Parts: sequence; C-alpha cells; structure tokens
Amino acid sequence: MRLSPQIVGDAPKVLTPEGELALILRSLQLTDLEDIGVTRDQYDVIDLTSNLVSVVDNFPPHFRRLSTLLLANNPIVEIANNQHFPSIHSLSLANTKLTSLKSLHNKFPNLQYLVLSGSPIPPSYHLLAVWMFPTLKYLDHNPVTAKQRAEALEKYGDPENPKPTVYQDLNAVVDHIPETSGSTGVARAVVKKLTPAERKLLLARLSSADTIDEIDAIEAALYQGSVDAGDEAA
Repeated sequence: MRLSPQIVGDAPKVLTPEGELALILRSLQLTDLEDIGVTRDQYDVIDLTSNLVSVVDNFPPHFRRLSTLLLANNPIVEIANNQHFPSIHSLSLANTKLTSLKSLHNKFPNLQYLVLSGSPIPPSYHLLAVWMFPTLKYLDHNPVTAKQRAEALEKYGDPENPKPTVYQDLNAVVDHIPETSGSTGVARAVVKKLTPAERKLLLARLSSADTIDEIDAIEAALYQGSVDAGDEAA
C-alpha cells in the first residue's frame, strides 16, 4: 500500500512526553513513501514502525522540523542515495534487512540516537557507527563512550583522511541473511492477521492515546492476538 494524503490525514497525531508532535503511521502495510512530502514538515516525529517499506525515499530535502524517524520492523534494504536528513537526531532501524551501514553514510550529520539491533549487519558496525556519526550519544540504547570514540579514530582514521578500513567495513555484509528477522516476521504475520474491523479499532484507540508508551501498549495487545486486552491501555 502506498502512503497517500488520505492516510496521512486520517492517521493519529499525538504529543510525546517531550512535547513533540508525532504522526503515527504504524502497522498500515505501507510499502511506498512516495507521498511523504504531504506531511509538510509539520511533525517532530514520524513513526513508521511495522510496515513493509523496503527503501527509504521521497523525504523532501527542505524538511527541518522532523527530528525523530522510527522505521523499526520494516524490511528496509537501503536508504536512497538522494536522501539527506540534517534535522534528524533520533533514528530507529531495528529489525530491518539492512546488511551494512553504507546507505547511511553522509546522510545524518546531526544524529544523536541510533538503533540498529536486530538488523543483519556485521558486528563491526558499532565502532563504524561511532566513527560515521561524530554527534552520536547512544547506539542501541547504550551510551557512546570516549573510549569507543578513541578506538574508532584509531581504526578508521581522521574523517578528513579515512583509512581503507572504512570502505572495507562499509561494504562488508554477513554471510547469510535470514528470510525474515524475528521481529519483522512477527510484525508481518500480525499485520496480515488483523481484520478490517480490528484495524479500525486500533486506529480509533490510537487516536485517543496520549503518549507513545500508551500507543505501544495498545499495539502490543493486538500483537498478542487479544483486541480486548488493549482496553486497559486505551
């Protein structure tokens, strides 16, 4: 399903505990972000968790308000070469199909929080990510330390004069990529199991949710196969 102006218009909009305006586009079986520009940079957070997006594309270069992009549980294989996100400081790519950091290179100059856990990227990505994103504060929910920064500089060199190891690790891939990672496979199965009535109920509950935590609780209840279980969170 393509993202459309109607889907954006109907989607829940909530304030996060930090007072940021979030657009919730979770679990809608979206495959194409062609019309993401219709959001008109009106949101601090865009939550696209648990969709079917394979390529991150079509974000307008003039977006400056968007600071958090949540893309976990999507079968993402790349971020398009023409994309640049200078305003993004928080990015979740957990449980995707990314096999390297290559398509993230030089696209997130102000990134502070990055989640890649569950994606089939070689283990060396930790130091490489620290080197790639000098402003990074947290990687996979763990604080980036001064020791890691020093080790990254030692291994990869100065950003103005990088060592060959940078390009070796950027292009490194794992030997075998599972058909689906655990969380992504579960997300797909759940999306397919939801009936139109359940999907409508989810959207109704999400529209009245006040926080991201509440949204998580409602969606988790649906993932467990019990729509009624979400009553406490709604």
